[in-house]
Amino acid sequence: ERTVSALSLNGHPLEWYKINDVVMGGHSCSELRVAASGALDFSGVISTRDGGFASCTTIEQPLGLPSNTSAFHVSVTTDGQLYKLTLKVSESVWEPVWQADLPAASLVPSKRHDLLLPISAFRASRMGSTVEGATLEPSRILSVGINLALIDARGNPNLHFRDGPFAISVHALAAHAPAPSASPPMPAPMARSPSPADVMRPR
Repeated sequence: ERTVSALSLNGHPLEWYKINDVVMGGHSCSELRVAASGALDFSGVISTRDGGFASCTTIEQPLGLPSNTSAFHVSVTTDGQLYKLTLKVSESVWEPVWQADLPAASLVPSKRHDLLLPISAFRASRMGSTVEGATLEPSRILSVGINLALIDARGNPNLHFRDGPFAISVHALAAHAPAPSASPPMPAPMARSPSPADVMRPR
């Protein structure tokens, strides 16, 4: 599969490729390209017959994200459909994929949105089914992706999903971790009160 070089995540250049529902007998199609601005453009045509998803993801590589990563920032322009940001922690299909719906602001089409997705918003999914009790470890994240599908990140029907063309542009990606708190200043040593022996000692 041909890859497209676009964007970076915390200093790591990203290589993208597409995965559509044809892997499950569906008929959706998509393409990736890099805009003149450097944004990643992901577009295509969704068919809900015998399938119903289109996605793109980055080649798996250690991204070196700190374990205390608290959120992802993503800057996008959409067509008004509900997309998901996806995270993978393993190349194995048996490991859950983590998904979070882009915030509702992204449903306003043709406008650039700067969105913040807390780590707590991501839900584990395996083969289209939610996985309960899993814990996302940010330091294990190997890839990020964009997904448009007939179900949302919580496993509910995607009410904005439809047959026909789709398009989303990803302008920027970043992972955020809280800054280490500064150590409080050490208190100044208290002056020692003179003892009776000090007072009576001859000068």
